[in-house]
Amino acid sequence: MIQTANSNNPTKIFYATG
Repeated sequence: MIQTANSNNPTKIFYATG
């Protein structure tokens, strides 16, 4: 899964999990 703009960590613009 790929998500963008993590509201819990606004400094992390892009991250991928799974």
